Amino acid sequence: MSAPGPVSVPGVSVAVHPLRIMALGSSSTVGQGSLATAGFRGPLERLLARDGIAFEMVGSQQSGPPSVPDRHHEGHGGWSMAEMQPLLAGWLRTQHPDLVLLQVGTNDLARGVSAEATAARLDAMVTTIHEVSGAAVIVAGVWAPLPTHAAARAAYPALAAAVVARHRSRHEAAVFCDTSALLGPDDFSDGLHPNVRGYRKIAIMWEEGIRTYVAGRSTPDEPGHRWCPGGSSLYTSCRGIRGSGRWSWSRPAGIVCSPRSESVCATTLPNSCTR
Repeated sequence: MSAPGPVSVPGVSVAVHPLRIMALGSSSTVGQGSLATAGFRGPLERLLARDGIAFEMVGSQQSGPPSVPDRHHEGHGGWSMAEMQPLLAGWLRTQHPDLVLLQVGTNDLARGVSAEATAARLDAMVTTIHEVSGAAVIVAGVWAPLPTHAAARAAYPALAAAVVARHRSRHEAAVFCDTSALLGPDDFSDGLHPNVRGYRKIAIMWEEGIRTYVAGRSTPDEPGHRWCPGGSSLYTSCRGIRGSGRWSWSRPAGIVCSPRSESVCATTLPNSCTR
């Protein structure tokens, strides 16, 4: 399925090259518990529009009410990471995300998978995302209470944070958000899925992560160079030619890049990629 054009929000200037965001997960990504808002996706899109961030939601799935401008996502209700992993590379190659909002682990833990094994599955997914697409990843922890798997749920956040830290140590764009205490008892519709209030809190969490990512894309490492963020076309080109790692590029004459025009920077010749 081809991706849609950029979202048009009244009163908001949308850039030619929007940030391609893939919301990847299971039923909470679909929006179970608040289908009328597409879960967190509806509130998140409103927040990003308010912030003036040009975006395009990408994914092989579509769901949500007409009030949500862009209903694409990669949410698969009830799926564990073991079920997503074999299809992940294909989704990434088709959708070309710049940024992945990854919330997984709930169904793995709920099926009795240990915290250690769940973290290993997370590691495999983040590795695939970076190797296939070079996209940046914001990893959210598990927000569902899971009272019958309390010990594994309690152990998982530290293990997931360690996974993300290892990827960061390799200069891969990844951030972990510990959501174990994000929601309270009144933020769930059924004890497992968030309600409208809960999804609003989740949307704010994602928004903060996205804003930080967008701000970081325009931060120079040194005069005349910039940190090539995961997910940009140029970063992918550098990676394919010179291998993974921390790359920056020399801005060509006449090209001025900003978070909203990152794709324009792909016009730089590959041999301008430098360590």
